[in-house]
Amino acid sequence: MKTRDVIIAGAGPAGAVLAYLLARLGLDVLVLEKARLPRYKTCGGGVTLKTLQNLPFDASPVYECQAVGGILSYAGRQLLKADLGWTVAWTVMRGSFDHFLIQQAVKAGAELLEGISVDGVELSEERVVAHTGQGDFSARLLAGADGVNSLVASSLGLLVDRRVGVAVEAELEVPVSGLKAQGAYATFDFGALPHGYGWIFPKKDHLSVGVFQAQAGKAIGLRQQLDKFIACQPVLQGGYIQHFQGHPIPLGAGRQPFHRGRALLVGDAANLADPWLGEGIYYAVLSARLAAPVMAAALAQDASDLGEYSRQIHAQIASQQRYATVFARMVYRFPQLCSELIGRSPIMQRVIFSAVRGDLTFRQMST
Repeated sequence: MKTRDVIIAGAGPAGAVLAYLLARLGLDVLVLEKARLPRYKTCGGGVTLKTLQNLPFDASPVYECQAVGGILSYAGRQLLKADLGWTVAWTVMRGSFDHFLIQQAVKAGAELLEGISVDGVELSEERVVAHTGQGDFSARLLAGADGVNSLVASSLGLLVDRRVGVAVEAELEVPVSGLKAQGAYATFDFGALPHGYGWIFPKKDHLSVGVFQAQAGKAIGLRQQLDKFIACQPVLQGGYIQHFQGHPIPLGAGRQPFHRGRALLVGDAANLADPWLGEGIYYAVLSARLAAPVMAAALAQDASDLGEYSRQIHAQIASQQRYATVFARMVYRFPQLCSELIGRSPIMQRVIFSAVRGDLTFRQMST
């Protein structure tokens, strides 16, 4: 059995960016992806400016729409429409976006095998073996990038008490009048459902619409909540659903380790998503950027401990997400009050949009 330098389980943003960075260093990288690409992914598809600034290559060929402002509403009642004059985010279709990212990794020298799911991981002092239905694969190091339901994490005994929420999303074809009314604005409605929010993101020829609930135990009836949200949004009237799907969303990093021996977790597999809005692409990319030099150094030194990665995740991501958790709890406990406060306060608006854009951290927001 050939032993690679690195095996990456999962070809989402975290796995693809990590594969690209390691392949660019001349390492032998194998990516195992359970799906056939491109595949649909439940996600509003908002890629923030801070995410794009951290990508190691230009992803503009798959951008859908440039979001230059935001709409804040409560239970369908618009409280704010802010035209910021600068880009907050670009919207993408996640299937195309993720496929583009992994294609860059393959061009850089990584090998991609599709339709292969990593079902378990076996660690030893010298290597790590990934067990799949198509046989075993061996590497000196392994990264679990296989999402919030990570089998790699389960096999390693990591993140056994994940906090997750749930999102359901629909791709909605609406009349031209609805597209024009929405324009290049992203809508957030914190009165759409308890402990969550509804969103509308513009795409080239349709609108992505969804609801996110930050408490998985209360996710019963989420499809009905989405239908209710769609019914109260004027820009969505006369539309019909092209695609509908739901998915669990990680709610922030905890205080646990993100590695064991020669293996580590990145992106959603490490529960690295914003506990307020559920946005995970930025943290997927950032975790890949933190993992790559740690893995490269371990390979160069023939070391078997990736503890430096866990230390960096705690310092640069988990510590910030603890502040985000406090902010999220306040917003979801008093959604109408917080929405109206943001709608009336230019200072709060600048703080919120700057945090989404990446000019402020959650810790800076809280001080």
